[in-house]
Amino acid sequence: MKLFLIGPDGQRVTLFAGGWKPWSALHPFESTLIDDEAPLIDTTLPQPPLLRKLRTDALKTEEPSLRHFYSKSARGLWRLVVVNMNDKVGVLHRWSLWVTPKEK
Repeated sequence: MKLFLIGPDGQRVTLFAGGWKPWSALHPFESTLIDDEAPLIDTTLPQPPLLRKLRTDALKTEEPSLRHFYSKSARGLWRLVVVNMNDKVGVLHRWSLWVTPKEK
């Protein structure tokens, strides 16, 4: 599975490119925050943290990351694109976008 966030300006950011094996195959991203500022987590732990924080996969490449949006307006249409691989079926129950105002 791959996850992309597309901002109001049309910029696409790769959130997840499929290289991480989640703890739960049933709820791989439940209670997960994807953030460029997130600390790296140990995915070999037997139990995940209650709220998992993952860095965007864009940081591993030369692609734009969430930092692209830091100085931009949050107004407009934001899209989350989920690309399922190998003809597997999945369900997206809900997602949200948290915008933190820039400190002056």
